[in-house]
Amino acid sequence: MANISTSSIFPKQDHDFNMIIHEKLFTLPFSEQDVLELQEIFVTLGVHTIKVKNVGEGRKIIKIILDSLNYYHNIGCVAQGQDIPINTCDILKHIALEKIEKGDLLTNLEDFLAIHPCFDFIWIEFTEHLKKEFSYKAVKNIFDMYHVEERMPVLIVTYDEE
Repeated sequence: MANISTSSIFPKQDHDFNMIIHEKLFTLPFSEQDVLELQEIFVTLGVHTIKVKNVGEGRKIIKIILDSLNYYHNIGCVAQGQDIPINTCDILKHIALEKIEKGDLLTNLEDFLAIHPCFDFIWIEFTEHLKKEFSYKAVKNIFDMYHVEERMPVLIVTYDEE
């Protein structure tokens, strides 16, 4: 099967690339409506925010939905900690391995995305630790600067509890 660039699948003029915040708290087990709603979020271009119970449950939800879609092949994740799925690029680990750490996380992420712009889905775990260092708007602005939201879904995951 030929690789089709995301931009040819989703023409720019058909989408509003504003930040989309989904207020609903998503929890396991899913209802059928939750699955359909999350799948729609995961395939819609732009920066989306969802709220889940905690980091562990959030990762399970992401894995379940990504597996159910079986669509993305170059997935990136900005997360601190272990248990990142094997088929996912741990962006923070790659920043450290490539020795492009120059300052704070946002500067490093900006440099990383300039070098590696070819993801087709990225999620960011916006934990309390990250909130203490950076505002939500600052994190979102990194993706706006490179017009990432025009090429892929970006999911910012927030938590009900840490």
